[in-house]
Amino acid sequence: MPYLPGESNHTEVDRTLQRREEMLKQVRQNLQKAQERMKQLADKGRFDRVFQVGDWVWPKLQAYRQMSVQYRAGVKLEPKYFGPFQVVDMIGPVAYKLKLPDSAQIHPTVHVSQLKGFVGTLPAFPYIPAWLQGTHSSVARLPIKILARRIMKRRKVAAVQYLIP
Repeated sequence: MPYLPGESNHTEVDRTLQRREEMLKQVRQNLQKAQERMKQLADKGRFDRVFQVGDWVWPKLQAYRQMSVQYRAGVKLEPKYFGPFQVVDMIGPVAYKLKLPDSAQIHPTVHVSQLKGFVGTLPAFPYIPAWLQGTHSSVARLPIKILARRIMKRRKVAAVQYLIP
């Protein structure tokens, strides 16, 4: 409850409560100023990404997926964005449906934060990594038989590795 001057019969209590109200007012102003400054700094790096149907975009895909299928040591150096692909439909304000090839093993609906607009001339064929197309040898075919198996320690967890022909 805010203190109104003159509510107390004692002058010393009245002055103390008035000073307290002034300090609370100053603290609120400082907090408001700090919030505005933080919002301004956060908004400096933000921008709205809006795409129209028919635009070409680069989707950002996870390079660290399916490490149990094939262990690759140099995943960090692979490209982050693949494509370009055409926007087919706008699902909502933040989701877009892309026209992906039939061999792609990813969902065609992508969040706008995972898209980057394409600028330039279109390539003849979009770049899609083999591990997403299903044409990779360890993903595309099933093993005929298991020749050997061993248990390895990977990141403090036991992992089974199989030797197949």
